[in-house]
Amino acid sequence: MKMPYTLKAFNFFSDGDAWKGLVDEIELPKIKKKIEDHQGAGMVAPAPMSLGYEALEMAITLGGVEAAAIGFATGVGVASVVGRFSGAYQRDDTCAVSAVDIYVRGTATELDPGTAKQGEKNKVKLSLKLSYIRFVMDGAVLAEVDALNTSDSAIAAAIN
Repeated sequence: MKMPYTLKAFNFFSDGDAWKGLVDEIELPKIKKKIEDHQGAGMVAPAPMSLGYEALEMAITLGGVEAAAIGFATGVGVASVVGRFSGAYQRDDTCAVSAVDIYVRGTATELDPGTAKQGEKNKVKLSLKLSYIRFVMDGAVLAEVDALNTSDSAIAAAIN
């Protein structure tokens, strides 16, 4: 029997700055194929047809108000977002540790400052739309989607 990997530690980096201690939670981007049913002449049933990928999105929840994050979200000083989630996942049965890095590029689309309540951390949530994601585990690239810089071969590989 195997135990699943558990996230033991993570950090988020933006444009080279570590957000250590600031980030409570990250909603990692889903990689979801865009599928449409197609039923042409002579077909007795529809067949799924891949049309690339759905929009890539992620969200970052901060433990409190942070000036750098507000500038990051509102585009003060930056036109686009470049970031990296870096995490250490460990299996409790074998104690094996895997390094996971998720590189993203895109645009911050929403800043949700939440509620302000005295004596509480007043969490802030940033939402991002992404044009690029690369998922790396233990140095091996598991998935890469680049919406802006795709070649014909990359498109063919992405939809197959």
